[in-house]
Amino acid sequence: MPKAKKLPSGSWRCQVYLGKDENGKNIYKSVTADTKKEAEYLAAEMQLKRKEKEKNGLTLKEAYEKYIESKKNVLSPNTIREYIRMSHKSFEEIMPLLLSELTQERIQVAVGNYALNHSAKSTANTHGLLSAVLKQYRPELSLHTRLPQKQKYERHIPSEEDIQKLIETTEGTRIHVPILLAAFGSFRRSEIVALKRSDVEDNGIWIRRAEAIDENRKFVTKVPKTRAGYRFVDTIPNWVLKRVKKWDFDINLYAITNDFEKAIKHAGITPCRFHDLRHFYASEQHALGIPDKYIMKQGGWSSVSVLQDVYQHTIKEKQNEYSRQAIEYFEKFKPKE
Repeated sequence: MPKAKKLPSGSWRCQVYLGKDENGKNIYKSVTADTKKEAEYLAAEMQLKRKEKEKNGLTLKEAYEKYIESKKNVLSPNTIREYIRMSHKSFEEIMPLLLSELTQERIQVAVGNYALNHSAKSTANTHGLLSAVLKQYRPELSLHTRLPQKQKYERHIPSEEDIQKLIETTEGTRIHVPILLAAFGSFRRSEIVALKRSDVEDNGIWIRRAEAIDENRKFVTKVPKTRAGYRFVDTIPNWVLKRVKKWDFDINLYAITNDFEKAIKHAGITPCRFHDLRHFYASEQHALGIPDKYIMKQGGWSSVSVLQDVYQHTIKEKQNEYSRQAIEYFEKFKPKE
């Protein structure tokens, strides 16, 4: 057991042996406390943890690092960046623990503490990564964590009037063409910034790549978000194609977000996200009676269920029109007086 030595300051210090580095040099760490007994206790505890680690393996933090490293070649840069952020900002009280020390109770407490300052969605996403890490490195621990109930996101889909105002008020600005591509071609933000002039043809536009931000906050080009994302979009009207051909193809992800927020305020319409322009595209095509499979192909959605989640929030004026049609139909069943 390490012996404590008294320092000139009056405190007590223990040197704890932690093994050897890659060059064979001994590694020591100092433990300081107000009393000899306390210093020797902390040193013994540190040694015990080292022995447990050698016997039982990784800490949770180390397991996160290994898991993320193993996924770098198969997940998108955006996803890796988000995983790294979560590994640094979540469940701080259990990250230093050995995997063998983790219990459902400890995890439940950590999740509850995290939920105090984060949304239900953020908590669920963060717990999802924890679950994936444990499934790979401690599969015998089956999680049954109680998570906060998610609040349903009420998506605002821009109306035809909103789109018309955006087109008119952004004329001549760098956000104008991105708005047209998202609303009439269902382009994602990441797909727009990765476009090249060679992708534009006389009857449509190819989506061959996307841009993302990696863990070092640098822009990187990658394949589209899903296999369905690689596509040729031929629903774009000729007047839009003409404007795309004159565009300078020079805008980044941050600029689209910032410029769109300004455009929304300038147009004086209900706030929405740039991504909601894709939902306008899907909802309008659905309202026209265009089959789901065709909308999926043009918009790059990977499944019908994801697409249907978009247009179940059908634009209000369309809902009113459908309601009017239904009422007129049911009126014919009114009994004669």
